[in-house]
Amino acid sequence: MTYGWAMLVIIGLGVVLWRMGVFNIGQDATPGKRGFSQVTPLDWKCVSDGTFSVRITNEAGVIVNVSDANATIVDGGSGKCQNKVGVPVDVFRPAQSTTISFSGCPITGTKGSYCQAELTFIYYNPASGIEHTSYGKVWGPLE
Repeated sequence: MTYGWAMLVIIGLGVVLWRMGVFNIGQDATPGKRGFSQVTPLDWKCVSDGTFSVRITNEAGVIVNVSDANATIVDGGSGKCQNKVGVPVDVFRPAQSTTISFSGCPITGTKGSYCQAELTFIYYNPASGIEHTSYGKVWGPLE
C-alpha cells in the first residue's frame, strides 16, 4: 500500500513537470545553433510577418564564393516552407559578413515562441577548386 501511494505521488509530480514544459527539450526559445562548417551564421531573426534573416560570416580563412543559400523554416511545429535564393557573393573574404533574407514563409505564433531554421550554404573555394556545403540548424524566439 505504501508503494502504491509513492507511485501516485511520483506520477503526479511527473505530470506537473511535463505540463510546465520541463521535458520539452527541443523547443527552447533561447537562441542557439548546431552544425555548419566554414560559412556559419553569426546572427539571425525570425519575424511573424514571414521574414527570416541570417547574417553569415566566412570562417574559412581564405576567400570563398557563396553560390546559394537554402532555408527550411519551422516555427514550433506548425508548418514548413522552403525558400531557395541565389546569393552570389563572388568574393567573400575571411571574417567578412553578409545578410541573407528569406521571405514569404507562413510563420505563425506569438512573439517569444519557438522558431527554427535548417540552413544550407553552398560555397566554392577558388584556391582549391572544390565546392563545399555548410549545413546546420539555428533556433530562437519569434520576434
